[in-house]
Amino acid sequence: MPWWGDALIAIAFVVAITGTVIPVLPGALLAGTAVLVWALVESGPLAWTVFTAVLLVLLAGQVLRYLIPGTSLRQAEISGWIIAAASILAIIGFFVVPVIGLPLFFVIGIWLGVVGQSKQVAGSGRRAATALRAVGVGILIEAGSVLLAMGVWLSGLVIGSLT
Repeated sequence: MPWWGDALIAIAFVVAITGTVIPVLPGALLAGTAVLVWALVESGPLAWTVFTAVLLVLLAGQVLRYLIPGTSLRQAEISGWIIAAASILAIIGFFVVPVIGLPLFFVIGIWLGVVGQSKQVAGSGRRAATALRAVGVGILIEAGSVLLAMGVWLSGLVIGSLT
């Protein structure tokens, strides 16, 4: 692959990492697709080994992204519909108040969902904070898996250039 092709794959990884932090783009899917394109162009045993390793890292990240935060959400008795409703509200907020609307409306949605679920305002702040921490941990896990996948791809790129 020419140098500019590798640069495009690297840019795709940067966009993928951004997509994990700003949940508008599917970060792991974008990273996996970029490495698949790279493996198709390179089409050697090393490229397919790198793609397989990247795919395993990304899949592990997706599994952990839901398992680890899900435990703390269950302990705080926060249902999945609250997270889903807050996510929809965040997307609306993204268009209503550019840039800060996404996180602002997400926080408001979590708090409203917790208040609606418990039917009381007292103590809802603690449960909402637990939900926000869990979502943040999930985002960090996914971002970490995409960064690790990028490291695997870069390692394959370096090994390929040495052989």
